[in-house]
Amino acid sequence: EDMANMPSRTGRAFAPASENYIKVYSIRISPTTTGITEKENQSDSTSPITEYYTTSGVQVERPTTNGLYIVRRADGTASKIWIK
Repeated sequence: EDMANMPSRTGRAFAPASENYIKVYSIRISPTTTGITEKENQSDSTSPITEYYTTSGVQVERPTTNGLYIVRRADGTASKIWIK
């Protein structure tokens, strides 16, 4: 189905706020696709990696499973790497 030609949708929700009035929440959903459109240039850093961290912030000696890791390099920069 072609999402670009679909109309946007609006929904409403009602929630009691007190005995005298209610709150009305409104949300509009547009079928526009969002996300990553292109890959940024890879870092040209040749500085050695000194520390590895999981995405939850736990420092590990070396990656033992596939996934996303945050690395700190000897020059003080930090970046994310994907281990396959």
